[in-house]
Amino acid sequence: MVKKCFIITFLIIICIFPVNVKAYQPIKSDIYKQGIYDIENLKEYSASIELLTDTKTSVLLLDQNKELLAYLKLPYKQKIILNNLGDKATIGIIGTGEVAIIYENN
Repeated sequence: MVKKCFIITFLIIICIFPVNVKAYQPIKSDIYKQGIYDIENLKEYSASIELLTDTKTSVLLLDQNKELLAYLKLPYKQKIILNNLGDKATIGIIGTGEVAIIYENN
């Protein structure tokens, strides 16, 4: 009898308080290798970079006027958020690693 009451109470609580499960999904994510790439729409989205392979890789960040903003030696599997770059920027990847550029909602 006690088990039956417990189960009924548990089911009622589950029905009253629905569980909202939402999976995280970035807007866009691309993987880049060594080279120079333009990234855009930085005012609409927040962008971040992450090194996916455990190899020495560096990144140069340039603004719209091609002035150097940052030179980064990327740590493995750590997300670096790119802020205050303007609307467009250029990223140069130096090394053999694979770098993910992830766009997310602000």
